[in-house]
Amino acid sequence: MSARPAIIAGNAGNAGDGAPAGIRADLEAYVRARVPILYLVTWEEERVLRELEAAAAALKKPLHTWTETQGLRTAGDADGHGEDRRLKEPAAVLGRVLRDERPGLYALVDFHPYVDQPLVRRQLRDLAHTLVTSGKTLVIVAPRLVLPYELQKEVTVVEVPLPSHVELDGHLDAIAGHLRASGGEVLLDRRERDELIRSAQMPRGDGQEEGGEEPGPPARDLAREEIGE
Repeated sequence: MSARPAIIAGNAGNAGDGAPAGIRADLEAYVRARVPILYLVTWEEERVLRELEAAAAALKKPLHTWTETQGLRTAGDADGHGEDRRLKEPAAVLGRVLRDERPGLYALVDFHPYVDQPLVRRQLRDLAHTLVTSGKTLVIVAPRLVLPYELQKEVTVVEVPLPSHVELDGHLDAIAGHLRASGGEVLLDRRERDELIRSAQMPRGDGQEEGGEEPGPPARDLAREEIGE
């Protein structure tokens, strides 16, 4: 049985005075508040992982990222010493999080198919109580919300907003620069840029497990399609 917990809308705004903006500011606030388990509902996987890495750096904590294909990896570890491909099983990586005595952020990417498994569900409940005093934060990153009833009060669900106008404008500049460096030509005036950005910011589904249509491609992919990369 799946529950419909309260979903917190992430902050898509831009902070001033050098403060972190948008979702990164939210992530830092949740970690400082010792929220044990975050569930980020988003199709913008790469963007969210970059924001998590920036938040971890600001908090002076390592970011460990898990995928079923690569196991557990530590951000910024170019030589692979922080990589453990043995931890591909969901229950194994949760056991590692529980045993690790060091503070850190653990991002579990596309973990949603396993959340409702009895063993994983029990492990997540155990972690929700243990992590509060540990300096560790577990972050599930997935395009769909799959949350059993038993975890409704244990997990904080955040719906990650699409990139802001400023973020997308900068991303368009990066794409255009890449195309020009490759010998391509970009012909977009300000009106066309604004229309493209507004189109990329339009909601494309709610990311929920039930009801409504499936979300479409991430905003950044839409921008690439429209600009011709």
